Amino acid sequence: MPISMVPRLNGVNDFYDDPPITELGYFVSQLIGRGAKLNCINFDTVYCSPALRCAQSAHGML
Repeated sequence: MPISMVPRLNGVNDFYDDPPITELGYFVSQLIGRGAKLNCINFDTVYCSPALRCAQSAHGML
């Protein structure tokens, strides 16, 4: 299944006020994903906000 995001009304310009996740935040999201994998927790579907930082967090977990 392809990764998809909700299209933004103004395209790339809508990301101007949407800061990316920090390196520490991405690292923490990866740790959460690894912990889930070690505990045999599988994700069939992931829903998150269309905010860039939320999508990056979800990506790190997967």
